[in-house]
Amino acid sequence: MVSVTLTLGEWLYIDAVLDNVHAMTAFDLSDLYDPKAAATAIRIREIGWGLERPLLEGRSWPPGEETAAQPITVPLTESDWRFALEVLEGRPEPAAKISKVILAALANPSA
Repeated sequence: MVSVTLTLGEWLYIDAVLDNVHAMTAFDLSDLYDPKAAATAIRIREIGWGLERPLLEGRSWPPGEETAAQPITVPLTESDWRFALEVLEGRPEPAAKISKVILAALANPSA
């Protein structure tokens, strides 16, 4: 496992991208159908749900700046982080910033 510490807002950005990946790949409605990608996206999201829930509980949605700035440490396998990097590629900011944090953690997983 590789633990990556991000802000809650950054994690929620990853979650939203993974939600889109799941929605586009889970159903056999187009050439984007990829059950493995859909399963990976939802599995990663579910791991995050358990971690983000305590930070969001009792707060308004969408979270304000103070809530979004809270740190969250997400432990995923290296292959799951690489999947996240793949789906972040080419997305608007803060995708590049988030990718740099993930890549740094992958380069030094014991830190």
